[in-house]
Amino acid sequence: MTVKLKSILKGAGLSLGCLALGLLGGAWWVLAVWEPEMNLSGYLQLIYLLAVWVGGMTAGYGAGSLPWRHGGVTGAITCSVLLVLQWLLVPTFYSWAPALKLLGTGVIMGSFAGVVGQNLRRAAKRRQQVRKVVGFQKF
Repeated sequence: MTVKLKSILKGAGLSLGCLALGLLGGAWWVLAVWEPEMNLSGYLQLIYLLAVWVGGMTAGYGAGSLPWRHGGVTGAITCSVLLVLQWLLVPTFYSWAPALKLLGTGVIMGSFAGVVGQNLRRAAKRRQQVRKVVGFQKF
């Protein structure tokens, strides 16, 4: 029952990579379709949640056991990096409530995604066993 650091780092790296691509897409969207009252808060929240989900699934897929813990730690790492970047870009701090809400959302969603990733791993193993029994070859 140990935590695999490699799967957590792989999930966090993939999560941050997806987050970076999403932020680049948002920047491109602002530059291409500039409107005076453009609001990207929904888009940015969707990108954050998708990035945490992808990272949690990757961490859970690589976890031998306790996929919820791997996904939760990955979500916490992604959220912590995002909060540090937010503080560096806009150095004002109003209250702990929005930060804790973001952290809680990341941990809970990462935990669920970790369990889904573990189930995907088990399904892939079952498919491999069926291929061996039936005699299919992978090309």
